[in-house]
Parts: sequence; C-alpha cells; structure tokens
Amino acid sequence: MEDITDIWHIDRRTAAGHLTPHRGVLSAAEEERAARFIRPTDRDRYLESHIFLRLVLASYGGAGPRELEFGAAPCAGCGQPHGKPVLISPSVPESWNLSHAIWETAVVVSRVHEVGIDVADIETDRSHDVGRLLHPREIPIAHGPAFYRIWARKEAAMKACGAGLTLELASFDVTGDTTVCAGRLTVLTDVPLSSETTCAVALTGPGVSAETALGVIPGYPAKLTAGDISVPVQRAHVTSPASPRPSCVG
Repeated sequence: MEDITDIWHIDRRTAAGHLTPHRGVLSAAEEERAARFIRPTDRDRYLESHIFLRLVLASYGGAGPRELEFGAAPCAGCGQPHGKPVLISPSVPESWNLSHAIWETAVVVSRVHEVGIDVADIETDRSHDVGRLLHPREIPIAHGPAFYRIWARKEAAMKACGAGLTLELASFDVTGDTTVCAGRLTVLTDVPLSSETTCAVALTGPGVSAETALGVIPGYPAKLTAGDISVPVQRAHVTSPASPRPSCVG
C-alpha cells in the first residue's frame, strides 16, 4: 500500500464561485448549523468548507458527496462519542481531517495513518496571551510567525490523536519531528500552502515510529472531481522516503 498522504487546499476568495453552486450536497444538519452563525462571513466559511470536504471525500469513491454520513469518534479522554468527526457511511479505510483559516481551507486524507491538519493565519504575535499553554521548549522560539507554526503543529497533533480540550497543551513538545500526544507517538511536518498561513500535518497510528521521516511534495494546481462536479484546487502530498512520488496531475 502506498504511504502517501494527500492535502487538498483552496483559497475561498477564488474558489467560492466553484463551490456554492453545489450547496445541495450538504445535509439538513449542516444547513441547520450554518443557519446558527450570526456573522455571514462565519456562515459562508462553514458552508464552503463543508462543501469542499464532501467533494474531497467523494472523490475517493464509495458514494456521492450528498450521500456521505458523518459522525463522531469516541473521545480519547472519556470514550464518549464526541471525538473528532469521522465518516460513518460509506465505511472506507481513509482517515481524514479538515481545517480552515480566515480564507483558506485544507483537507488531509490518508489510507494508512490517522491524520490531523491545522491551517493558521499568520497574525500579530499572541504568544504573550497563551504562553502558559506552551511546552517549556516551545516558549523561547514561539514568537512572531514561529508562534503560529507551533500552534498549528499542536492543533494537528491533537486532531490526529483524537485528543479533546481535556488534554494539557503544555504536556507535549512539537518543536521536533516527533511528539507524544495523548500517549500516542505522532510525527509532524510543515506543509507550505500560502504566504498568509502556516500549515502542519500530523500522522499517528499504524506504521508510525520514531524513525519515520516525512517528505513534502509542495502544492500544485489540480482538479478535484466528484461525479460530474469539478473544482480547481491546489494539491500537495506528505510522503515517507519509501513512497513513490505521485504524478502531479489532477
């Protein structure tokens, strides 16, 4: 089995016109949640990101974007069914995760590992506000853009491991290529998506060890196709050294 992790990425400022015509793929529950947002910008971000997510997952086969059914995995902390979102129908081997920033949305998909992704806008330095949430080895370097790199890595690791807000953020260090998050060995890498954001991907589960080294194939223009729907996107990959390089075609 090829050890290749896919990252699908859009800038919603240019992609919205390709996504909103397909709002019909969303479920009633997603529409109801979108309606609860007070600010139109938040509502649009949610709608466009979840249309994109459905198209990405449907592109791997098994069902059309409208037929996908979502649920929640057991919480890593308490075991109750309010953990990270999962696809419950169709039953497919892919692990996936969604993240969005102000204007950018990314989805990571792997057939081998459990995965997490986080996209963070690079804004003003906020390390003084959340320093208590950082590991002692992170504090000296988490300033300016580096703060958002650290924060994205923490979020990606927690999402890969299914760890909720009960996890002590200062309990694990993401300055290196590996960390132990919620008792699980996790490997990390940065994936350049744009100059406005920083993005991190985390892998855990089968095949991950302290020796796992990840490579990144930067983003390239591609077509996301799900049934008769086709959307222009950026696509990138995270690979292990043994993985063959995928052909850079849509």
